[in-house]
Amino acid sequence: MAALRTLIRCLLATSVVLLSGISPGRLLAHADYDRSEPPAGALVAAAPTQVRIHFTQEIFRRQGVNGIQVYAANGERVDLDDAAIDDDNRRLMAVSLKPDLADGEYVVRWFALSAEDGHEGEGEFNFTVAATPITDAQPLTTTDLLTNAVTPSQEVTDEATATMTAVATVPSTPTPAAANEATSTASDSAQSSPSSGFPCPGGASPLGLVLGLAWFGRRRMMRLGG
Repeated sequence: MAALRTLIRCLLATSVVLLSGISPGRLLAHADYDRSEPPAGALVAAAPTQVRIHFTQEIFRRQGVNGIQVYAANGERVDLDDAAIDDDNRRLMAVSLKPDLADGEYVVRWFALSAEDGHEGEGEFNFTVAATPITDAQPLTTTDLLTNAVTPSQEVTDEATATMTAVATVPSTPTPAAANEATSTASDSAQSSPSSGFPCPGGASPLGLVLGLAWFGRRRMMRLGG
């Protein structure tokens, strides 16, 4: 009997719903997110000045039960806390944003009270501001490559030039040891050369020259006298 009474109540409730023209889905639904500006997950090139959310049901006008909050990636709140339901469209709620939002990702959190079923709903979505476009790097031209490149042959040429410059700057003046060795060699050569039997005028002293001349004159006189 209890099961039969439950079945009868369900049939009566369904009949009331059908006769009143209210769909069962509307009785069970909340004021959920439908669409927004900026759209959920959007990448926008200019910082928006507002966030506008369209709901699936009309919103009940009551202080403190509806709102939109917008947060930057660092947790800073960037809305002006002035969320309001549109006067001409109760399914639309909007909030103002701080001017000149920086590039980055933003999170939008909303909560609303349905005017149709009295249920509260909430949710969130995000959007990204990219006001500064990322440009591709300009390709290098042939002139840039020839100007900036350093080939191995150039490196070898520079090294060879530096070596030749260092060799050319070495002083040609002989060291003291080399000068002493040359002097000693010349002296040894002079002592070892054979004598011709006559004193060498260039290497003899004045006394030697006098004695040599006297000896030569004496031998000549002896030959004439004989």
